[in-house]
Amino acid sequence: MATLPEVILDHIFQYCTLCTRSTTAMTASRYMFNEKDWRRFSRRYRLCTDGRDGVKSLLSREYSAQISISRRLNVFWSNHFCAPLIVWSPWTVSKCCKKTSQRMIFHFRNLNFIDFVRRIARRHKVKAACLQRLNLYECASASIYLKNTKRMEMTIDKNSRKRRRFCLENTLNKMFYRARALLEFRIVSGERLNLRVRKLELLA
Repeated sequence: MATLPEVILDHIFQYCTLCTRSTTAMTASRYMFNEKDWRRFSRRYRLCTDGRDGVKSLLSREYSAQISISRRLNVFWSNHFCAPLIVWSPWTVSKCCKKTSQRMIFHFRNLNFIDFVRRIARRHKVKAACLQRLNLYECASASIYLKNTKRMEMTIDKNSRKRRRFCLENTLNKMFYRARALLEFRIVSGERLNLRVRKLELLA
């Protein structure tokens, strides 16, 4: 099968999206990011930081790097990735998490993250139903309904060793000290903003 010359591939990759370019960089050492690439993507996506740090934050799905967000039907959309808005929450401690017979509730009290959620809700004129109060402190809340979610990808970091697990309820029955969640921003009935948990990372 014929292959394209590397000169042509170099030219094609100059017009790739950030996700495609990142995947290529991980699979072929020839196409690793250089300083010119970092600056080019930083300016293309109008990031706050001009260079490597801003692009890496965006690739890591840090909420603070998401500055271009729109709404498509009942989903908030990341214009950077042309995909639903999915970001990592800040870390929360176990005492801010509550497990009942039906669901697991995670409360995030990071003020910057709360302000990020509130700005999205105000800009798109929806009710920030995920913002609640826990012991007089405002927090952003996300729930997992245990009966409807039997399996979910989780990363457990214990003694500097990371393990992947999928059995949700059995894992949450064990002790953990800190947790964070990969959250999808969705609009549910009544024009209310809801945070849907897609993945978990636990420190045990």
